[in-house]
Amino acid sequence: MRGKVQSQGIMIAGWTSSLRQMRSLSCSQYAVLIVVILATSQAISVIHDRRYYNSPNTLCTTNNVPKRTISSGSLRNQTVFAAESVNATSVPVPTKTKTTNIDRKPSDRPRVPHSPPLPATTSKSRYYYRPLPGDASDNDTLAAVGVQARAFDAWPRNRPLPCEPAEPNWVDYSVQTTPTDHGLLFLKPYKTGSSTASGITLRMSRNIAARNLPPPSTAHGVPEPMCRTRYDHGWASHLFPTRVRQRSFLWTLVRDPTARVVSQFFHFQVSRKKTEPSDENFKNYVRHGPVDMIHDYYLDALSTSNYRKGRTDPVATVNGIFRDYDFVGVTERMDESAVALAMLLRLPLADILYLKAKGHGGYDDAGGSPNKKCTYIWPSFVSSGLQEFFRTDEWQNIVQWDHAVFQAANRSLDLTIDKLGRTKFDHFLRKFREAKALAHDRCLPKTVFPCSEGGIYHSPEETDCLWNDSGCANKCLDEISTELELWEHSFA
Repeated sequence: MRGKVQSQGIMIAGWTSSLRQMRSLSCSQYAVLIVVILATSQAISVIHDRRYYNSPNTLCTTNNVPKRTISSGSLRNQTVFAAESVNATSVPVPTKTKTTNIDRKPSDRPRVPHSPPLPATTSKSRYYYRPLPGDASDNDTLAAVGVQARAFDAWPRNRPLPCEPAEPNWVDYSVQTTPTDHGLLFLKPYKTGSSTASGITLRMSRNIAARNLPPPSTAHGVPEPMCRTRYDHGWASHLFPTRVRQRSFLWTLVRDPTARVVSQFFHFQVSRKKTEPSDENFKNYVRHGPVDMIHDYYLDALSTSNYRKGRTDPVATVNGIFRDYDFVGVTERMDESAVALAMLLRLPLADILYLKAKGHGGYDDAGGSPNKKCTYIWPSFVSSGLQEFFRTDEWQNIVQWDHAVFQAANRSLDLTIDKLGRTKFDHFLRKFREAKALAHDRCLPKTVFPCSEGGIYHSPEETDCLWNDSGCANKCLDEISTELELWEHSFA
């Protein structure tokens, strides 16, 4: 106590001495002193700001300009994903995420850099997943809990492809939600890159029909023949409960379940409903949002029999999915999935050449919404706070069986490639990626989508797509296929 008093006394004596000296300063000396004091104050302020905004409790935006942009969660080491990523890896980039920025002009919006494609046979997730029940030794081992991955079988050589004439009004929503037991069938899950996969299904339907069906009647207004197909969102238990395997080919696409829900939140809540992208809002969405689109979503949507969480055996449901489907692709391995699909159906590579449905810009027409409006889709990100949330039992209970589906799909794709012949598969994969790169450079700039890069809406009659933003640029893709001789690469 005595030392503290003595220290304060010394400080007061110092201040008194300084004041006495200041009284003898001239006006010019006073001016110099004030400039020094202001410069010192500004330097201290800058140092404080840098320490504050680089701390784990604050956010950083582009060009190292510090701004508080989100009410909760730390994005210092945030990971940004495309809203519907296809063959994209996570890229740490700074992003402006104020709610007030959602309606800014496109030129002011942040740009998301292109990501390098994932290497072949990538099955590890960027997120943490706890081991499945009874699988404490290895989180990638499915056999311990009874989940069986499988190599999918090629279409029988002596059986005609399941291509029967499509309904005259096949593009109508009422047709796409009508159950069917035959045709080229794609179960379209939400936020898995499924618009791109729908486009692949439509192009297959168009090309197979052109080779096998007579031209359609002009009375129906259909410009070219199409196989009967399903390619829109739905639940397999409603659409395909009694499908006939000999007259149908059923496939789907799955994505890392955590990445899928994050993308879903940003697509429907942040972009369309202008919800602030905070940690708390994400958790509220998970806890109070549409249960059938979050909790055990793959089991519920993909199963051809009714799944009831808590009452239906999840292992039996997962195994039933892989037993009932003719192929299950993986979003993070879209190119491999497309080539495997072509090889299984013994189709030329030309039939599965595609442009990414969301690769033309950051706008979406809400699946052909009647309001004829384009909405900017914000890139999704994951804060460090959400990374911690994803490690909790609450989240793991939500996604554990969807992750089992994702693991089994990855393993099944590897087994299928091995069965098809990896050397031959790699050859066709390289050829396909060469064609896809050329299509991106040549076709993408001149293709008319429902929403342009600047957010301008185009009616279906104005676009180059078979349906909404799926199955686009077919004439250009045909030209590239002819140039690179992709029609000859049949696997029959």
